[in-house]
Amino acid sequence: MLTAAHARFITYANGISRRFVDFAVDAFDSCRDASSPDNCASSALWSRHFAGTGFDDRKEEFHEVAAEILFSRTVDDFQYYLADITEWALWRRPSVAGLQDKAKLRAAELSEDLDDAVKEVARLHAEKISYGGFVAIVSFIESTFAVTLLVDLATKTKLRRIIAVRNMIVHNHARKNARYCKDLGEPTTNVGQPVRPSLADARSAAEDLAAFVELVDSTLIRELP
Repeated sequence: MLTAAHARFITYANGISRRFVDFAVDAFDSCRDASSPDNCASSALWSRHFAGTGFDDRKEEFHEVAAEILFSRTVDDFQYYLADITEWALWRRPSVAGLQDKAKLRAAELSEDLDDAVKEVARLHAEKISYGGFVAIVSFIESTFAVTLLVDLATKTKLRRIIAVRNMIVHNHARKNARYCKDLGEPTTNVGQPVRPSLADARSAAEDLAAFVELVDSTLIRELP
């Protein structure tokens, strides 16, 4: 059994992002390596998009871009999942965060169905918590719903690093900045170092994130059947 939030994560992270990148890489390599008459369509496709670009000898650059896309999108899907599952849990048990009275007030003011009001205040509260980032939302889940997510410190550190790498890809051309070093306890002399992932890194990160999603989902389902 899995929640709708988990199903959405699987759809976005694996069904869309990973399949798109895997297809793009396979298509790129296939077109680049096309040389026989049987592959004339692939050769024409390669020429249309990559003729004169030098990618014949630098396929690793395309793979780096594909890795960044997969890495970044999977982290985005993961962070959306955390807000999504928090919203679901708050909807199931609004009293733990003091949202019941807010929902009743909203329902009365807007002549709204109470359940719809609960869902909306839960969504807004989850969104607010998610602004604090990974550590804040995990801490909120554990303390609010009286659960323990059984992951060791090394795993939590790995997940924080994955998210930090995504932020550097998106905001700093895949290089460490002062915020990255501070958050991960690295010396400031590391500022400027590259963190660009390989395809293997991106796929491994996706597996790590998916495993944590499975843990959160199964833990909350047991607590909030």
